Parts: sequence; C-alpha cells; structure tokens
Amino acid sequence: MTGTVADKTISYSSSATLDVVAATSANFFTNADSATCGSLATCVIKASGCSGTYSAGNLVINASTGKLEAKQNVDAGYDDTVCIKCSNTLFTFEQDSLNVKQLPNCGVSLTA
Repeated sequence: MTGTVADKTISYSSSATLDVVAATSANFFTNADSATCGSLATCVIKASGCSGTYSAGNLVINASTGKLEAKQNVDAGYDDTVCIKCSNTLFTFEQDSLNVKQLPNCGVSLTA
C-alpha cells in the first residue's frame, strides 16, 4: 500500500464545523490488491514517531466516515505534527510527520 496526504494549513474560522484534511483512509494508503490484502479497517492518530498517544485534540478521525478532520476555531491557532496509523487483520501502515496547522485568529491575537 502506498499513498500520502499533504500537509495542510487552515485559516481561522469562528465556525465549530471541522475542516476535512482527508476524506477517507484511501487518501493515506492506496491498496492495489484489496482482494488479497483486505481493506483497511481502522485508522488512528498517533504522536509524531507513531508510538506515542496524540493528545492535543485538534485533529480527529470520524469513526463513521473515516475522515481526518481538524478544528478551525482555535483562537491561538495550532501546529500539530502527527502519525496516521491504519490497519486491518493482516497489516499496519503508517504515515508519519503529517503536519496540520491552523492559523491564529488575528482579531484576537494582535493587539496594539
């Protein structure tokens, strides 16, 4: 399996709606032989390096859709580098060092 999702920079928005970074796990890994290798069953967000727990909470994988989604309403902004780990009963694949950055709310962060 191969594939990669590009780093993403998100503009600030006051909306609580999450911004889509990747629509499905297929955006991370292309499975050329799903009949033999099986489809990816689950994906999780891990800390950069793929071993630790991601705890910042700015990114989430939607359990029902498989979308990787990002907050866009954090006033201070954020800069998270993570690992996406997807697996099935046979294999585990990782995409490390994915960077998602949300720009700050300039109306709040800039002062005279």
